[in-house]
Amino acid sequence: MRIIQFSIRIFSIIVFCLSSNIYADEGATGVVKERIERFKQNKKDLKSMKSAIEAGDMKELQVLTARMEKWAKDIPSAFPPHSNPKPSEASDEIWRTFDDFKNKAANHRTAVQELMQASQAGSSTQVLNKALDRLGASCKSCHKAYKK
Repeated sequence: MRIIQFSIRIFSIIVFCLSSNIYADEGATGVVKERIERFKQNKKDLKSMKSAIEAGDMKELQVLTARMEKWAKDIPSAFPPHSNPKPSEASDEIWRTFDDFKNKAANHRTAVQELMQASQAGSSTQVLNKALDRLGASCKSCHKAYKK
């Protein structure tokens, strides 16, 4: 009997965690919804970039980097003043130090462009992976500073 109760509790916890992640952006509207969706796409694209590098698919890598580069350029404009209602995970620090935030977005864009250029040049897998690591580090840098 205890095993069944324990199993039900574990199952309930798993379902709760999965559903809370799925609905993390529920209720988001306007610019907040758009940026949540674009950051989710960015995350998917980052994983797809790794796969494209492993497969040697430079055309796919270029498509992915082009989309990410456009978003990197648009990031600052996706954070206009007073655009931080729930379920936004953005820290209010973004607006207090907006110049730094814009610099981090610019660094992210530069990292994307470097990966794009490496893919266009037919660089080695090692060079592409290093560029992808720098790109990931640019994401982490901003998230560490500006994501709740």
